[in-house]
Amino acid sequence: MKVLTSRSNSQRQQIKAAYKTLHGKDLVGDLKGELGGKFETLVVALMTPPILYDVTSLRNAIKGAGTDEKVLIEILSSRTAQQIKDITAAYRQECGKDLEEDVTGDTSGHFRRLLVILLQLLDIRTAITHLELDKYFFFNDSDADDLLLSRERAQIPVICMKKRLRKRGRRSGCLLRD
Repeated sequence: MKVLTSRSNSQRQQIKAAYKTLHGKDLVGDLKGELGGKFETLVVALMTPPILYDVTSLRNAIKGAGTDEKVLIEILSSRTAQQIKDITAAYRQECGKDLEEDVTGDTSGHFRRLLVILLQLLDIRTAITHLELDKYFFFNDSDADDLLLSRERAQIPVICMKKRLRKRGRRSGCLLRD
């Protein structure tokens, strides 16, 4: 276990390939046979390439009754444009379905629209206009620039929430500052 936990994912993939070459067996399958419960789940996740892990997580978040919105938000808002493209392609290959269709079939309203925007990799100005967020968050050009200049896509919901809180504060007579 120490070997697996002290290596990067690409190194773990090399270990998995070397194991198969040397022993003619699948390392993950052998580990599953020896482990159980949450520890097994953790080790299998460690041995899974990141894109396939994201695909599996998204599929599990969507399938069945209910939607795990936290998983959708975490993955779609924190990955780069190239990672989203790779995830979408891998989802189609692994699941035989279109990720955007699955997401739109399982969500609704502004949340659905925001997820579709993240999947379509639209820029923030287009997203603000498309969602008409300016009606809810008092967006102006400097606010849009803040969003555009955000280093992480995950900052978008935070900035939007601050705008929403400011709007509520103005209604109640309170003034909220950063």
